[in-house]
Amino acid sequence: MQVTNGLFHVLLGSVTAINPADLDGDLWLDIKVNNEQLTPRERLTTVPYAAEAEHFCRCTDAGISGR
Repeated sequence: MQVTNGLFHVLLGSVTAINPADLDGDLWLDIKVNNEQLTPRERLTTVPYAAEAEHFCRCTDAGISGR
């Protein structure tokens, strides 16, 4: 991972898939650098829950249908 001026980009789930069942309830992101946990933690809000929409609804050319 490239770090520039202390900033980095990472796509969560790109190395280890995220189980949609784990996206339930309040979620927080912890970051560790050299085994030291950084603070404050970051709360994950509505964006991660968009992954659930893929499992709830399938959009097709014919329209939208439930599971």
